[in-house]
Amino acid sequence: MKKIISLIVSLLTFLSLVGCSNSPKIGDITVNSNNDFEVKLISAEFVDEINMDENDENFFMPTISDKTKQTLKPSNGEALFHYTCEYKYIGTKELKDRFHDYAKPILIYDKEYHFNENYCSVRNVDSKWYYLSSDIDAEFFKVKNGIKNTVFYDSTYKPLDDTTYQVRGFISVPEKVKNEPKSLEFCLYLMGQKYIIE
Repeated sequence: MKKIISLIVSLLTFLSLVGCSNSPKIGDITVNSNNDFEVKLISAEFVDEINMDENDENFFMPTISDKTKQTLKPSNGEALFHYTCEYKYIGTKELKDRFHDYAKPILIYDKEYHFNENYCSVRNVDSKWYYLSSDIDAEFFKVKNGIKNTVFYDSTYKPLDDTTYQVRGFISVPEKVKNEPKSLEFCLYLMGQKYIIE
């Protein structure tokens, strides 16, 4: 009986480890349920400010220099969760895409609090950056330095196209999400999968 119980406990431990390892993490390459997009989450972290200088190669990335002229800082009581991802189209049929319709980011705090409003992102296409859809109020663009307008960029993805697109973005969330560490999961509608943020 002891051997059977010991075997069951070992099996349950093994299964729990397998279950954890199946959750994608930063750096993992994942494929969406339709098998038409391959995505790699490059980074996901809280940052103090974001570079909004469109002439800088680090545009829409965390600010790393005091010389950066245009920056975006969080509002009082808020924190900025920044992410970068790359994706490729791997589908077999031509697809008309409005990326912002289904690539909206979600940050899940403590397994139940979902933050998918107050976000903004940009996408690199042919070495040019385009603003994607944002739920941030229009006033945000008038007040915050650097963000001037939103561009809805439509794409047509074609089979066997090896183009790699990069997306950089952020979500504005309550400071509590940053200051009181609990479980964090990050999800892109594009993938339908939750990335575990450690």
